[in-house]
Amino acid sequence: MLFTERPEVAGGLIASLYIGNLVLLALNLPLAGLFAKTLTMPRWVLVPGIAILAFVGVYQLHSDLMAIYLMLIIGVFGYALRKLGFSLAPVILGYVLGGLMEDNLRRALSISGGEVGILWNSAISVGLWIAAVMLLVLPWMLSRAFSRKSPVTA
Repeated sequence: MLFTERPEVAGGLIASLYIGNLVLLALNLPLAGLFAKTLTMPRWVLVPGIAILAFVGVYQLHSDLMAIYLMLIIGVFGYALRKLGFSLAPVILGYVLGGLMEDNLRRALSISGGEVGILWNSAISVGLWIAAVMLLVLPWMLSRAFSRKSPVTA
């Protein structure tokens, strides 16, 4: 709709994206070595800097001290999970995508009038359910299959 009603705005937006990419290219090419050198800095320097940036970003976004407390609680929870040996990638994906999945589930149930059968009525949804179950079960089955000791031949 933006392209048909206001083509000058759409064209300006696309042009500004191209200019932004060129500026990023001009900055990143000469500064790539400097950016890579930051990875050699010790953790005791990097972690407080990242923490300060996170605090400032959360406070700037929400302007609420409760958001800072929530960030601290989530950070301590993530640190505890890491120390207990859990993988943090699924936790982060669940936190980021959980709200989006909940909204879409609510929308699907609203469209179907509360009928939960819509979640497995089509062939695509059944295939996705089967793939999800296989993703949960297959690693367990493979670990059990490969953990059995093979007989040693002399």
